[in-house]
Amino acid sequence: MLESYVAWYLGCPKSGKTYLALQHARAEAARTGFGVLLLDAMGEARNFAGIEQVASAEEALIALHAEGRREVKWNPLGCFDEVEALARALQKIGRLHVIVDESAHWINSRRGSDSCLMRLVRAHGHVPITLHLTTQHYSADVPQEARSCAPTLYVFRCTGQATLDVLQKEHRLDPRLLEALPARHFVTVRTGF
Repeated sequence: MLESYVAWYLGCPKSGKTYLALQHARAEAARTGFGVLLLDAMGEARNFAGIEQVASAEEALIALHAEGRREVKWNPLGCFDEVEALARALQKIGRLHVIVDESAHWINSRRGSDSCLMRLVRAHGHVPITLHLTTQHYSADVPQEARSCAPTLYVFRCTGQATLDVLQKEHRLDPRLLEALPARHFVTVRTGF
């Protein structure tokens, strides 16, 4: 059985957030039997090396649902409309573990709550899906609506003052501790029940 949830992986580049998101998604896939879809926004994530690349959202869903492949990656090449179509499809069919690397390309405070991907984050409890979202700037990249959806946070080294301020205010995290975290070390914050 798949328990739906949203997890955010926050921190500086090369801190380990994408690596941990991939490990979590793979562990869920092993437990549930559902595949892993990796949205590689930049097309360069070294953690995704060796994973089969597909050309479109439709091809990814066919590979994972119809053909039963365990994991595929897709680089949307900055095409917001294709990511929106994928999010609409995921709202209907779910049954996947989705990693959105560098999620600020698709979900951010400037886009607001109108995006389908943001609606999927907000309604994740109604869809059998896990969402693993990486970002570097929690304050600007993660809209308040997303922060209010009881996600689990994996906080790696952060140095941006706005992010440190939000994490201190909302979760009582010590900015000095976050600035000093070594690579692949993180603090877990569970905001849900």
